[in-house]
Amino acid sequence: MYIRRDGFYPGVENYLKFVKEGDVVLNIGSHIGLEAMVFGKIIGPEGRLYLFEPYEVSRNILIKNLYINDLDDIATVYPIAASNQKTTAYLMVAFSNTGGSNVETTESLKRKNINEHMFNEKREISVDTVDNVLPKDLKANFAFIDVQWLDVECL
Repeated sequence: MYIRRDGFYPGVENYLKFVKEGDVVLNIGSHIGLEAMVFGKIIGPEGRLYLFEPYEVSRNILIKNLYINDLDDIATVYPIAASNQKTTAYLMVAFSNTGGSNVETTESLKRKNINEHMFNEKREISVDTVDNVLPKDLKANFAFIDVQWLDVECL
């Protein structure tokens, strides 16, 4: 992943106000890692990144981006969606915007009357709470949450 030579992408510089060298950062809904790369460069080798990305295609690119940017030693990637319970759900993926994929349960698909034909892929994924998967003694300094429809449930 390439961060512009003349600075960060617009808006990303705002993270500098909240994250500093040596911090522990959670990135829930990491996608391919734009924010993770920025956080990793800020926190440096003494910091830690804990990344959550349920979509295998995006997660594989994320892992490659971590490696290319020499951040793989400070990062842990979890192949799950974060929510308020341990369960399975469906990731509804539109190839035109994989970063905007929705996590839905069988019940929410019916309740919301979602037209599944609007999506290119419906993939079963694991869902769990952040507390269940992170090390028990972990104290994060910052959490960046970019998920569709599960923002409140992540907390």
